[in-house]
Amino acid sequence: MIGKYIWNAADIPGTEIEKTMRLGACSKAIAVFLAAKGIRSQEDINAYFKPSLSMLGDPFVLPGVEKAAERIWSSIHAKESILVFGDYDTDGVTASALLYEVLRDNGGIVSCFLPHRFDDGYGMTTESLGKALDENPAKLIITVDCGISAREAVELASSKGIDVIISDHHEPPDQIPKAHSVIDPKLHPELGHLHILAGVGVAFKLAHGFIKYGKTHSYCGDEHDLRKDLDLVALGTVADLVPLVGENRIMVSSGLKRLSEQIRPGINALCERSNIMNQVRSSDITYSLSPRINAAGRLKNAATAFKMLIERDRTSATRYADEINKLNAMRHETEAEITQQAHDKLGDVGDRASIVVYGADWNVGVIGIVSSKLAREYNRPTIIFSVQNGTAYGSARSVDNINILELLSHSSHLLERFGGHAMAAGLSIKSSRLEEFKESFEKSAMERTSSESRIPHLALDGTASLSDINTEFFDMLPRLEPFGYGNSSPVFRINRLHIKYASPAAQVHSRGVLADDFDRELQFIAFNCNCADLHNIGLVDVAASPQLNTFRGRTSPQLQILDFKHSGGK
Repeated sequence: MIGKYIWNAADIPGTEIEKTMRLGACSKAIAVFLAAKGIRSQEDINAYFKPSLSMLGDPFVLPGVEKAAERIWSSIHAKESILVFGDYDTDGVTASALLYEVLRDNGGIVSCFLPHRFDDGYGMTTESLGKALDENPAKLIITVDCGISAREAVELASSKGIDVIISDHHEPPDQIPKAHSVIDPKLHPELGHLHILAGVGVAFKLAHGFIKYGKTHSYCGDEHDLRKDLDLVALGTVADLVPLVGENRIMVSSGLKRLSEQIRPGINALCERSNIMNQVRSSDITYSLSPRINAAGRLKNAATAFKMLIERDRTSATRYADEINKLNAMRHETEAEITQQAHDKLGDVGDRASIVVYGADWNVGVIGIVSSKLAREYNRPTIIFSVQNGTAYGSARSVDNINILELLSHSSHLLERFGGHAMAAGLSIKSSRLEEFKESFEKSAMERTSSESRIPHLALDGTASLSDINTEFFDMLPRLEPFGYGNSSPVFRINRLHIKYASPAAQVHSRGVLADDFDRELQFIAFNCNCADLHNIGLVDVAASPQLNTFRGRTSPQLQILDFKHSGGK
């Protein structure tokens, strides 16, 4: 485990850390963390430690929201049918459930359509729109977490006399659909602070604007409290890996409290099946709740997850949760099988700059997870293909500082289609051209990377000592949450430690006690680290994340060791 990563520590002047300590009335280690995250002014520190819903901006600042709210209320008063058109991942499902409930509770005649990953593909296409309208005739369609690229589908809806409101958070194309209202923060450079919103965050802005417009015009009172929907916002936002800063941090902080109450019968049942008994943390969403919700769309139909979230009857909600839990077990098994097969096909990666693996009839709903796993494992851009009837459907994932779309563009002449963003993409190619593509993609990756770039990097907030990671630090640690993308948990370099005691934990892990030159001690856990490797290791510097570990009702401080280096190493 020695030296798995290149360590990149934030270089913050000591005077800046001292100033942050003073303004935040906090310990040195907390100040190092805040300063590394750019949270240094009194205003930023106050907002960080006390995120309040009162800090959320006016929804009408986002262009399209007020116009959309007016149209939705008009539809409700005319008793028109409204269709919410969503997406099959956790972000899309939660956004759909949120808007569906808000409209239903305010008199809307509303239905929901979630495309089938295998039958319909992603987004609102002319084919999926036709299917949706066959199932749910409507005079108004509202997209959530999709729609910004649905130009042809919007034209089809307009030809049928149907208005479309688009609410999305994806990058807009050159040609924007001519919808009744288009709500996408990324259309407006001046609204950079809202570019971080997930699809469910944009849907919440629309719902907020809808309620605000209704109250202003005496269309509604306080029947629907939007605060109760923040559990859905927390689920979708954390799951979509958008930065947990700004308005996202505010909504997720409140949403996790609501989520922990487990008021929704479906959430309560899913938490029970995930062994989440009380407080729900962002990590519980990432590793337990979201994978289960996603499993419905990956293996079957996301409608099951949607029904679970909106179901008010406990027996029915439990039935949906049980079905989702079974699908997740199947997903986990399928993922393990494909991962093993991919490893077998891959063999020795050697000096290759990229990973491209393909197999016959691999589950298209799961290859994205496998691609992410191999990209992390080998720190190389990775594509996993499923070959079906002469066509290979691929899921690509990248690593830091490598734009996967840019790499794919250099091999675009070989592809049938490709699209996505810098870190993830989908693509298809004739299976007969796979080997040619594999070499073309490798050539592009080799030209744009170096052998050093294939060593994973580890971002550190700075250097601390065991004396800095003290009782005061651990008392304040919960106030730094929720942790996630854009607000990662503290990681420090701690120098000149020796392992006082180490023992195996769950066969492949190690736990024990670290001590410094002054014999100050702290327990540690090191995952995927053989205990035998830690004996006689001598003085080490560690990259570690301090955390509060709760086991059998007892909470104790510990360090999660992410990497070791012999003391004095860089």
